[in-house]
Amino acid sequence: MPAPPELICAEYSPALQLRVLGLDAARLAEPVLDLGCGSRVALVRELRGLGKEAHGLDCAVSGDPLVLYGDWLDVELGQRRWGTVISHMGFSTQFLRHHLRRGPGAERYARRYMDVLASLRPGGLFVYAPGLPFFEPLLPPERYAVVRRPVADLAGGCYDEQLTGLLGDSVFYSCQVTVL
Repeated sequence: MPAPPELICAEYSPALQLRVLGLDAARLAEPVLDLGCGSRVALVRELRGLGKEAHGLDCAVSGDPLVLYGDWLDVELGQRRWGTVISHMGFSTQFLRHHLRRGPGAERYARRYMDVLASLRPGGLFVYAPGLPFFEPLLPPERYAVVRRPVADLAGGCYDEQLTGLLGDSVFYSCQVTVL
């Protein structure tokens, strides 16, 4: 199987990100971290405009006081610091890419995934899309509640069929992992 191509990141509107992730901005537990917030820092600015304490993390943004600058695999996230960590088409897309390549990068992403969960307060959420059907079943159910929400516009399409053939399950869903 050939290696998946390099991914080009794009910026999405805050409304689209929240819709895909199945989130109501008013109900997000604070503080919120947008993991891979993008150079416009759009979702962070939108949440701040709604009175939410929100921050971003991205290697493409430096000098912005709302953004932790650096690689999401390396920046210290802390322990029990965040109420919500969001990553729309960022972290999990890269994790999926490394998993499909079957190289050592996937292990780094798996460890970082667990770091993200450790950075959440009890009751905190890690919300992302696309889903990671090869990893989420490994989370201990006594410590984490995992809820999948299909992305209706994408589920069942030709890309979904191709990835389901490779992984045995669809990735076209958003996932909410709650720390119990």
